[in-house]
Amino acid sequence: MITVYVNKLSPSSWLIHPAPVNLADYHIVNVNEGVDLTDKMYDVKTEQFVLDTVSLAMRAEWEKRKILKAATEKIDICQDAVDLGIATDAEKSALAAWRKYRVLLSRVDCTTAPDVKWPEQPK
Repeated sequence: MITVYVNKLSPSSWLIHPAPVNLADYHIVNVNEGVDLTDKMYDVKTEQFVLDTVSLAMRAEWEKRKILKAATEKIDICQDAVDLGIATDAEKSALAAWRKYRVLLSRVDCTTAPDVKWPEQPK
């Protein structure tokens, strides 16, 4: 068994060691060694560690923004080629594919994390 100290004001904030100075501010929880607490928060009602869905959704939203930015950069380059009249057929196809991808990506529901359904990125 290992001891986990869970912050009473923020159940997604916990530490294993060292023990905090002010123990009164923490729930003291014993868990089996080897238990994976990644992306977990402590549920005071059930006295169990559960998935921190809010944190997962926020992380998914951050990832979505990062991917949207990368897609926009690809679109901008292809669009520049089209606007300048120098686009190849491959660039024109890529432009349409990346624009469709960006729209599909904008519709992704990050609140379903960790089971987010990401669209397939164009090649």
